[in-house]
Amino acid sequence: MIVQCLLNHGDAVGVETPSYCFSLPLLQSAGLRVYPLPVGPAGIDPDDVLRLHRRHRLKMLFLNPNFQNPTGSVLSGERRAALLRIAEKEGIPIVEDDPFSLTAFDGRPPLPLKAEDAGGRILYVGSLSKIAASGLRVGWLAGPQEIVSRLADARQQMDFGMSVIPQWLAAKLIEGAAFDRQIGRLRVRLAERLDELRASLDYHLPGLVSFEPPGGGLNLWAKWLGASDPRQLRVLERAMSAGVAYVPGQVFGAEEPSLRLCYAKPDAGQIELGVMRLKEALLRS
Repeated sequence: MIVQCLLNHGDAVGVETPSYCFSLPLLQSAGLRVYPLPVGPAGIDPDDVLRLHRRHRLKMLFLNPNFQNPTGSVLSGERRAALLRIAEKEGIPIVEDDPFSLTAFDGRPPLPLKAEDAGGRILYVGSLSKIAASGLRVGWLAGPQEIVSRLADARQQMDFGMSVIPQWLAAKLIEGAAFDRQIGRLRVRLAERLDELRASLDYHLPGLVSFEPPGGGLNLWAKWLGASDPRQLRVLERAMSAGVAYVPGQVFGAEEPSLRLCYAKPDAGQIELGVMRLKEALLRS
């Protein structure tokens, strides 16, 4: 709805690279000019934003600053402050996608950019699908009232609004004590599964992959060491045949040989078996 209602064909937008794979076709199919903002361990570089804006006059930024998908990085405090100054001075709206903050393993979620949005330039988007149940497709938007009203009206015209029952269930969940318990259990289980994945990669694939463990989220971003893209296609095919699924980095727009491993779904004990099968697929390629 943001793309359809607030942007026009030919508008320039800045997007993290790598970034969530389903957002890229959405932006491109709308006829937007998409410019990459490389993501490092501390998030995007605000100087890249300023450079792109001066060259292309960016109409909007699409960012996932907390436990970024797929890299798991968190935008540093220094870069947050610089980014907000640039957005305010240059008049650049920001769409902040934040489905993972509450998964922070230490129980201290990083503040969203929206918390420091004095100028009202940030549209903050959240979801219950990653922290409550994948089938509970209920999200929310926080932003200037005129923008929220405009998008709500557009939603009403598109499909007469979402079903009330999922929204009622979501409201009951958030209002009750069960929500805090759910978040607590989720953090513990995700942290345990990440520990299993880290240990398995270190033991079975030493010198073959490198990674920086995230502090939250559902995914581990790893880089192949000394591997080429054609080889990785064969690795993926063999891994899928062995019952192991991962997402190659190029799907997210990454140029270097890399992969995203999701540790949220496997049961405890299954992750090491998956890594062993991944190693076999790599050695056979």
